[in-house]
Amino acid sequence: MRVRKRALATIVGLLMVAGGTTLAIAPTASATNCKGSWSPTANGEGKALMNANRNLKLGPYGDCTNALSVDHVVFWLWCYYDNTVGNEWWYGRVNGINAMGWFSADDLQIQGYDDNGDGYVEYQVC
Repeated sequence: MRVRKRALATIVGLLMVAGGTTLAIAPTASATNCKGSWSPTANGEGKALMNANRNLKLGPYGDCTNALSVDHVVFWLWCYYDNTVGNEWWYGRVNGINAMGWFSADDLQIQGYDDNGDGYVEYQVC
């Protein structure tokens, strides 16, 4: 019984250390800047190309949490947002997967694309 308690204590200790390490190296998001998991409902038109490896973010700031890393993808644009530090961010969906999130306009090659076929490309504000 003593061996089991010691083993359990060791496992719990290791998990706490691992958890602490994970928290220490995980990307942080400023509560004042990052909108966290803000998911706009506006669905405009357009698409963009991503020709470099970039992180899809959960909010429209560089210090927001990374959702996933993508490379050379098509990004379907839903809406854009100019954040409080003056940077333009686009919310949308990564082509081929159901991953929604934010990319900086600096990382996108935006292309007009008429999603609904009405002859106009209308970008939406988030």
